[in-house]
Amino acid sequence: MVAAQQLIGLCQSRLWKARMCNAVPEPDDTEIRLEVDQSVETFLAAFGPQPGDHRREPTSRT
Repeated sequence: MVAAQQLIGLCQSRLWKARMCNAVPEPDDTEIRLEVDQSVETFLAAFGPQPGDHRREPTSRT
């Protein structure tokens, strides 16, 4: 739950706060995608698989 909250915070923080203060114009789709991509990259650096992590990937149950 904490990790999910942190990811949402990363994705919303900069643009959302700036828009709430009317400090920047409304972002276009490209700006939003870039913000989300950068946030996910940061999140995965902290919580994603690390080099040398040999855990097995989940397998399909179908």
